[in-house]
Amino acid sequence: MRYGIIVSLLVLLTIVSVVVPFTFPIRPTPAVQDNRHEQLILSRAAAAIHNAEPEWQYIPAICNCLFSREQLGVAGGTWFRSLNGSSDHISVDVFGVATAGAAARLIYGRTHRNYGKGWSVTSYKLGDDANMATYLDAYRGLTQYSMTVRKGRFLAMLNGQSKDAVERFAQYLVTEMSR
Repeated sequence: MRYGIIVSLLVLLTIVSVVVPFTFPIRPTPAVQDNRHEQLILSRAAAAIHNAEPEWQYIPAICNCLFSREQLGVAGGTWFRSLNGSSDHISVDVFGVATAGAAARLIYGRTHRNYGKGWSVTSYKLGDDANMATYLDAYRGLTQYSMTVRKGRFLAMLNGQSKDAVERFAQYLVTEMSR
């Protein structure tokens, strides 16, 4: 009796393992992103910024955000400082894209998209392509700056309330993306 049950289960498992994959094709698992280049760019820029401006502390982030189908990897984090009771932060994401052409198309799309009411976007001279989006929040009395810069196949996106810091940190990132 036990032998009959075991044989029946083996036959059933064999049928399921052979028939089911042909009936319901299994999709391949997406490739795991290799973020080493993006993390290296970001960690070198963070070290350079900390050497030049030690009051800024870098906090790495775990980011599984998908920006584009051509994206190969991403690394992100935030620079933070607290001076005289007020704090400031600059968030950053570095994306590796399959080709420089694909990265150029992505930054073009970010430059020419509709950001919505209150945003203004201008081209910016940095790296291979760049733009600066500015949002004046009259209700809270602050301005938000969002810069996207491309160097080769890498894109960096920085956001913060200090235009000077966003511009300075973007220059460090372009230097590291050029290596």
